[in-house]
Amino acid sequence: MKEMVSHALKQKLAINFIWTHKKFKRILIGDSTQFELPPLFKKIYKGNGGAASPSSIKVQYCFDLISASIVSLVNRSGVATDYSSEICFLEKNDLIIEDLGYFNIDRFKQIAKRRAYFLSRFRFGRVVFKKHKDEHVAIDLLKEEKKMKSGEIRQFQVWIDRKEKLPVRLILEKVPDQISDQKRRKLKTDKQNKRKNISRDRLRFCNLNAYITNTSQEELPMENARNYYSLRWQIEIIFKAWKSVYKIDQVKSMKRQRFECMHYGLLLLVILVTNIMICFKKIVWEINKKELSEMKLYKCVKEVLPELSLAVLKKKNLSEFLNNILVLVEHTCLKEQKSNKRSPFSILNMAA
Repeated sequence: MKEMVSHALKQKLAINFIWTHKKFKRILIGDSTQFELPPLFKKIYKGNGGAASPSSIKVQYCFDLISASIVSLVNRSGVATDYSSEICFLEKNDLIIEDLGYFNIDRFKQIAKRRAYFLSRFRFGRVVFKKHKDEHVAIDLLKEEKKMKSGEIRQFQVWIDRKEKLPVRLILEKVPDQISDQKRRKLKTDKQNKRKNISRDRLRFCNLNAYITNTSQEELPMENARNYYSLRWQIEIIFKAWKSVYKIDQVKSMKRQRFECMHYGLLLLVILVTNIMICFKKIVWEINKKELSEMKLYKCVKEVLPELSLAVLKKKNLSEFLNNILVLVEHTCLKEQKSNKRSPFSILNMAA
């Protein structure tokens, strides 16, 4: 089953998607989702233990927004760190967008070594330097924040970390009070759950959106950094669908071989549904310039899977069946437009 998943990932849709980018070959979003397993799997899939199960699995996922294809889908032990995940799939002129779990100097170096690009949020507490008279001088980001007005964006060419001194572009955006207050409330909730104290400086840092990247201003204008980074949220929606719609995280006690057969079978289903979704999203956007909701699509396709399986097995009226489903999703699966927020397709269309 594992080999079947690998084979399915190599199969590319025979469609030309609508996006191209002037600077990037691919725009990749990467992340992982984790869930607990029965304790009897702990030798193969080690977990964190404690109050949690001693066994858990982490699924590393990477998706290309330009070609609309799955690039990587890998199972790892639950204790594996995100930043140690593979980047062998990266190619020249790729842009990969990941969250703070992947914030690691060595990882950034490896990405740059492959002549690819990264866009990441900046981790509070890391020291950044700028050059002054041939010397590296530390920058006080909170002093910079004081100088900025709400909505203002500034960028700096800096070096990050005292030892490594990785050259990056640091982009700071001062957010409105309403947004900074929301960030502080979320931070307090997250930290209290982990029983950690929050410093005053950390709370003040919530006044900023901060990103680092090895792209140039021409390749990724500082005004677009937040919009590009927001594309990463698509992967969170996908993980939510895996768990709420396809129940990938609900594992009962069974033999490991049976679990792996069921788990890889679900991953095969995910690949199939994703490919169907890509086709539907492409058609609806090209015809009506409307975007389909991933969550609604996952639910809709699940409901018609028995009929789809029957149509495939009989090899009869498959095109007609898919056309009927297309009409259905066009009326029931449209993405809700939120005020003052760009949809993923509109962001990609802006950069095309």
